[in-house]
Amino acid sequence: MSTKTVLTRMSASVMAAAVCMVPAVVSAAETPVRGGVAIVAIPSDASSMNPVLTTKAPDPFVGCMIYEGLIDQRMDGGADPLLAKSWTISPDGKTYTFDLVEAQWHDGKPFTSSDVKYTLLEVSSKYSSTFGRVGKIIEGIDDSDPRKAVITLSKSYGPFLYALGCQVGAAILPAHLFRGTDATNNPTTLTAPVGTGPFRLKE
Repeated sequence: MSTKTVLTRMSASVMAAAVCMVPAVVSAAETPVRGGVAIVAIPSDASSMNPVLTTKAPDPFVGCMIYEGLIDQRMDGGADPLLAKSWTISPDGKTYTFDLVEAQWHDGKPFTSSDVKYTLLEVSSKYSSTFGRVGKIIEGIDDSDPRKAVITLSKSYGPFLYALGCQVGAAILPAHLFRGTDATNNPTTLTAPVGTGPFRLKE
């Protein structure tokens, strides 16, 4: 039985993945129109909205419109700011300091560094088949400043920044809804995702 996933727009920013699938050309002179419907074909129904817990192709395709990572992965292997607006890396490559954007979860709660710490240490490192190996080299995450996350690694790892994208198991989850629960059976994983992204699940 097929299902239909309907996502509603949460902000004026445009998701590149969704836009590139729309067969229309907008000239630079035209003013973008907000709203509307994007219809995208994927090989099968998404079985989960939580991109941390799955590697099935449809799941992060849908889930990463709802959830976001600290960075947005580029096709050339680089990284653009997303939930982290900027970052610095120590000369030894073992300490990453992320300045976080001011954002809200879809339920109105503020996004903070505690969400980053909880997600990467308690969910991504333990349950993500793609992030799990990377998580093993995280020594700790300082979340004492809600607008800053300081990640310390046991050794330098060149692709670490790229590993903090939504598509590779590092989508940041709302700690206030997940902490103290079984992440694999939490309602925000199964039927009611709460993210920071520009879309949220309608039906």
